[in-house]
Amino acid sequence: MNQHSISKTTVIDGITLTLSKPDTTKPEWIGQSEVLKQVLACWMIISDKDLPLSP
Repeated sequence: MNQHSISKTTVIDGITLTLSKPDTTKPEWIGQSEVLKQVLACWMIISDKDLPLSP
């Protein structure tokens, strides 16, 4: 057995979560640019004490 294997499932409050492979697609934004700016601003972290906002 591989010593460096990582579990792809975990159980939280009785619910099993399974990780999928990373998404390698490069989607292009097709919406309004102002909305994209607002979403990116909500996720921006400037300081270690910042918490990202939920858009």
